[in-house]
Amino acid sequence: MTKERAPFDTCNKKDTIENHCELITAAPINVHVSLDMSLDEIAERYEKILKSNRKDQMQVFFQDLVTYFKKKEIPVLKDLPTPVIEREITFTKIMRAYRVAGRCYTYLKRNTAEIEISKHILLPGNGKAIIDVIAHEVLHGLLPHKECHKNGFKIGMFKINKALGTHIRITGVNGKFETPKESPTPWLYELYCPKCGKVITKYKSLCKSVRTAKNYYHNPCRVSLKARKIKK
Repeated sequence: MTKERAPFDTCNKKDTIENHCELITAAPINVHVSLDMSLDEIAERYEKILKSNRKDQMQVFFQDLVTYFKKKEIPVLKDLPTPVIEREITFTKIMRAYRVAGRCYTYLKRNTAEIEISKHILLPGNGKAIIDVIAHEVLHGLLPHKECHKNGFKIGMFKINKALGTHIRITGVNGKFETPKESPTPWLYELYCPKCGKVITKYKSLCKSVRTAKNYYHNPCRVSLKARKIKK
């Protein structure tokens, strides 16, 4: 006795094959940033990469964005009263910090700079804000180590905003910034000014900022910061 074979569902099979083909032939996301792109196009590309949830693609995008602003900013800063230093600037990582949107570390001996951006600003609709943060940090990377937010930086900021259509600010961001829930982990280290004793910021681990405290400058006292362990 033979068993009756179940009818072959050609519709479902066809749909499955078509869907599979669509996945295979779907065009990959272009993560690169070219010099001829507008800020709106760059912001739109960021949104697509954010939806893909691919950290490797976001890393490539940010490195391209750093290179984009380095090449765009140097000609704009031609007549700046502060000397412009053409360092090699790289994007290193997406950091966990939430007190700052971005950071730029400059290394005098190597003549290089490294840029990081906070994961708490990587939100939908924040493309323009992220562009401004990277433009801000690249400007730091092109200026002398102790320039910080002094007059040279401010003049450069206004020049870049006017020429490139960015909205670089000294503090804050032109977008949303996610505030994480308060962590039960205690503060372990602090950066302070050795001249006036003011505590500038605190950290919960022996992070890079703590290890390289001397790279930070307290503008009012004109001295480099120091790090110390917080006594319990």
